[in-house]
Amino acid sequence: MIAPHNPVAHPPPIISNPVNRLGERRTLNLPLSPDIQWSAPPLIGGDWRALPPDQALRVMIRLCADSAPARAICAAHEIAALRMRRLASIRDGLLIEFLARPYADGPARIGAFIYRPGLFDLLDGSSAVLHGIAYEGDLIVESPAQALEYAQLFCAAIQGDEGSFYPAPPDFPVIRNPEDPDHAPSLESLARPAGVESDPDGWRIDLAIAYGVQMFRSQLLLRPSGALEMMDDRPLGGITPVIVEGWAGNLRRHSLVPADGAAADPDAAARDEGAKHHHDDASA
Repeated sequence: MIAPHNPVAHPPPIISNPVNRLGERRTLNLPLSPDIQWSAPPLIGGDWRALPPDQALRVMIRLCADSAPARAICAAHEIAALRMRRLASIRDGLLIEFLARPYADGPARIGAFIYRPGLFDLLDGSSAVLHGIAYEGDLIVESPAQALEYAQLFCAAIQGDEGSFYPAPPDFPVIRNPEDPDHAPSLESLARPAGVESDPDGWRIDLAIAYGVQMFRSQLLLRPSGALEMMDDRPLGGITPVIVEGWAGNLRRHSLVPADGAAADPDAAARDEGAKHHHDDASA
């Protein structure tokens, strides 16, 4: 479930951030505590690490200097923490996420961007950034691990009508309906790790996908150009994602699914959580 923010005993340091699209002085609130509670898991799995405040500040200043949408986010949000992992499928690439808490009431959300030396590409729920990286020759899908990483990143970064195509690991939290005849085989399918096989046209990738309030087992074809095609898509009945993942502009959005698995206001639970964050911060 979405974890609440727990204030630390001592208020974290406030580090001045000179970048603001309105010309106002804002601050980046970068807690030193390792107990920072993110509002959702990382965009994809892997070896993630937290950025220390001084490095996080420099990264955000450079991102905001390079990106108008990032400046708009920083003008309206407290940036509470950054985390990063290296990308094997993008030359010299880093995937970096930042936790953004709005100054006005609202849910905490997560922004993500891909860094290459001298380049900052803010993700926005479209395929343009990843297609651009492939076009520029920085895509590397020469091994099964690289192909799987890129396919998972592509799926998680794309917004459809009902959310993003979030790659679900075997331990992905789901709501179970044992009365559904597909419940047991669906759990077995979810528990099966993602697979990659060589194909004359590239790589065939088999993985579980959480999309909106449904789970799927999908077979994809990744071509050397970076084009990703859906070859087969089988619904996994009897299980429902606990969290709906998606994008709202340049920020990830995530909300809890009701126990009955019905579609709900995608931001309702997050709004309640955001209100609690502000109440806790004010009481600290």
